[in-house]
Amino acid sequence: MLDGKHEHFALRLGIRIMQIRREMGLLQQQLADCAGINAGYLSLIENGQRLPSLAMLSRLSKILRVPLFELFVFSKKNASSRKRTSPKADG
Repeated sequence: MLDGKHEHFALRLGIRIMQIRREMGLLQQQLADCAGINAGYLSLIENGQRLPSLAMLSRLSKILRVPLFELFVFSKKNASSRKRTSPKADG
């Protein structure tokens, strides 16, 4: 069980992983399969109930094609989202 400080961090991290996964158009099962983990464990991570190891975070970032630090960008507007949603400048 996570304490209050870690629980808040785990929840924010899980939400961020879920956000990037959805932006990539991946289902939980697809990401779990690629990462070599059970979909139930990925669900626990995304719901902030488990803190993955650094090795697992590294694996997830590679699969999601984002730098590792991007998993820790918790603001609603982040570099990854801006790149994918910003309109192209005209001429």
